[in-house]
This record gives sequence, C-alpha cells and structure tokens, in this order.
Amino acid sequence: MMFSAQAIAATIAYYEDWSALLPDIACPALVLRSGSHEAVPDADFERMRSLLPDCLALEVSGADHNVHLSDPEEFYACFDRFLGKVEGRGRA
Repeated sequence: MMFSAQAIAATIAYYEDWSALLPDIACPALVLRSGSHEAVPDADFERMRSLLPDCLALEVSGADHNVHLSDPEEFYACFDRFLGKVEGRGRA
C-alpha cells in the first residue's frame, strides 16, 4: 500500500516539511535512530538535533528501523537515560 501509485501521489501532493515545527517544541525530547542509519540519514539526524532546543539524540546500535522492537534492552536503556535527564531538572 505504501508504494502504490495512489500512496506515492498523496505523499507528493500533501508533503509538508515538519522540521519547521521542531524549534517550537518546548518540552524535553528524545530522538532515537538505529545504528544502521537505515531510516534517518546523518544529515537529517543532525538537523533534528540542532532544531530541537531541549533534545537528547541517541543511536540504538543493534536495531533496525523499529528501534523499540529490535533491541528493547538498549531502547529502554536510552529511555531511562532520557528520563534521568528530565528527572534531574525537577530537582533544585
């Protein structure tokens, strides 16, 4: 379905560059990608990292596109690291 002529035409017709929205995200954000860079190329990863004002950007080394499913142990380690960062801000 994703690669049908209708799906491709809709993607082209309704494409919107979401990156312009990233600087407006005020809450802490976690950006993860697989170590294979299969779905998010280096340039896009760096762009997201630079546009998000409060971002922790990490790679899950043993994962494919679905980082939370391919390597749950490393995914949750990254998630715990993010939560620790956020939790540390609440302390004065």
